Amino acid sequence: MITTNKDVKPVSERRMSPIGRGKLIPLAIALALALSGCDRGSGVQQVGGPAGSTANGAATTAPAGHSAASSKIPGAAFAKHRPFTGPAVAKYGQATLNAAYQEMVNFAFESGWDSRLIVKNIARLSSSDFANIRTYLTPACRTAFNATFAKAIQADRAAAQKLEEAVFFDVTAPTGLRPITAGKVVTDRRFTEASVGLTGAGKAQRLTMAFAVKANVHLHNAQGQGYVLPTSRVLRYTLVRNSGVQASKRPFLVDGWVIKMTVGRPVAG
Repeated sequence: MITTNKDVKPVSERRMSPIGRGKLIPLAIALALALSGCDRGSGVQQVGGPAGSTANGAATTAPAGHSAASSKIPGAAFAKHRPFTGPAVAKYGQATLNAAYQEMVNFAFESGWDSRLIVKNIARLSSSDFANIRTYLTPACRTAFNATFAKAIQADRAAAQKLEEAVFFDVTAPTGLRPITAGKVVTDRRFTEASVGLTGAGKAQRLTMAFAVKANVHLHNAQGQGYVLPTSRVLRYTLVRNSGVQASKRPFLVDGWVIKMTVGRPVAG
């Protein structure tokens, strides 16, 4: 559990500094990303923001540091955000939207920056690596994810590209940079305030929520010199109220998403 603002930046910074368009690493930084987008043509529009760059890598050593999934963003980090506005407020109310906001920010980091996956090659990934992530998904989205993941680990490049949106795994960089094996692999997590809206009509109406997140991934070279790799995503989720037994833990389930990812240049530090 995070207890200080050293890792999660203050709300005032999130208001003033939405994630901008970053420089992409030349020669394709060796990044692969997993977890499929579950958008099945529901009409969700792509969120504007950074574009991504990926390639293959081969890091396999598990880090000693905690995973993103083990570090929830504390509620205090959301305390001063501005109230939501628009039709979604009339439908759901501020308290419900606040709960959805916290849930989705945590999901973005848990799915996107899990240090256990950052060091894993796609050939070593298994279905169990995504057990927690699946608890956030609707049954239809989960089915779509399972199908895409199954194709990706069978070297289906189209499926792998579809997966290259939401979860870092097998992160390496030119000149032999690989994730650190001790300490925190992921630091300096930040997120912007969210915008909400409604899509669809009647029983098919869904809540949409968009925001940006970013974090640093820590790498080192063969000599042990440390490097910081800035990464960011702009996300838009399509959400459905959870009516199941886990509703108190997962107020909303993810029914689709569109994500734009940026990777910066590794910097010594």
